[in-house]
Amino acid sequence: MKTNNRWQRAQKYERKWWSNAENEFDFEYLEYYAGELVKDLDGIIDINENTRTLEVGSGPAGIITHLPGNLRCAIDPLESYFAGIPLFRESRDENVEYFTAQGESLPFDKDTFNLVIMDNVLDHCQNPEKVMNEVIRVMRTNGILYLRQHVFSAWGIQLRKTIERFEIDQGHPYSFKKSTLKDLFAASNLKTISVNRSGFFTHWRYDLLSGTLKGLAKALCLVNWDTVLYVLRK
Repeated sequence: MKTNNRWQRAQKYERKWWSNAENEFDFEYLEYYAGELVKDLDGIIDINENTRTLEVGSGPAGIITHLPGNLRCAIDPLESYFAGIPLFRESRDENVEYFTAQGESLPFDKDTFNLVIMDNVLDHCQNPEKVMNEVIRVMRTNGILYLRQHVFSAWGIQLRKTIERFEIDQGHPYSFKKSTLKDLFAASNLKTISVNRSGFFTHWRYDLLSGTLKGLAKALCLVNWDTVLYVLRK
C-alpha cells in the first residue's frame, strides 16, 4: 500500500492534468469505448435497462454514461471537482449517479451490481488489493468485471520502480506486470473469461514516432506499456 501522502500527491497531479484540459477535452472516445465494451461482452452478459452497472474511477464522465441501465453508478475521488466543470457535466448522462469516493471504500451494499468497469484505474489507487476486495463485495454472484490496465515487461517494471521512487511519473503510484495482475485476480477468486492485448510493439512504435522527447526516451529505454483487457467473473 502506498502512503496517503504519495496518493494525495498523485491526486493533485491528476486534478492539475484535467484542469489543463477542462475547456477543450474531447469525450467522443467514451462512446467508442462503450461500443467496444458491448461487443467484448456479447454472449457473456446482456447489457440492457436491467443491468446494474458500476464504474470505478470514472473520471469526468466515464464509459458508463454511454451504456443503458436503470441503475448506473460511478465513483471517483475527484468527483467533487469534476462536477463543477460545465464541459464535464455536459458530457454526462444525467441519469448516472456520481459519487465522490475511493475504490478502497465503495459506498454501496453487498451484491449490488452485475457489471463493474475499471478502465486503467488500479495504477492510480492507494491500495489495489483493497480496491479488488471492495469490487468483489459489491458484485453479485456471476457478476462481470471489465478491467483494462496498462502492464509492463519485466525490464519495464524495473525502470518504472526508479521512476516511481523519484516520482518522475507523479500520477501513477503503481505499475503492474501481467503476472502481478493474475495473482491479484486469483486472490480475489475471479475466473478469467477472456484476455485481449494491444501489444508492446504498438505502444513502442507510437512513442517512437510521437515527435516528443518524452516519447522518444520511453521508446529508447523500452519502458512502453501493453494495454490488456480482462473480462472476469465472480
